[in-house]
Amino acid sequence: MHMTTTYLTEAEVSKVLGVNQRTLQGWRLQRRILPFTKIGRTVRYPAAAVEKHLAENTVAVDPK
Repeated sequence: MHMTTTYLTEAEVSKVLGVNQRTLQGWRLQRRILPFTKIGRTVRYPAAAVEKHLAENTVAVDPK
């Protein structure tokens, strides 16, 4: 089996999104915002899901 999915750590995601790691932990407990994978006690976020979240929540500005 060849896996090509890239996963990010909690620290990496908090840096990318500009939120505290505690905020991510709260979102995880509430099952909000981002899907995640747990391997034992280790939490990882699919990079594609983080990118999708950013793309879906980007607001375009109408330059007038």
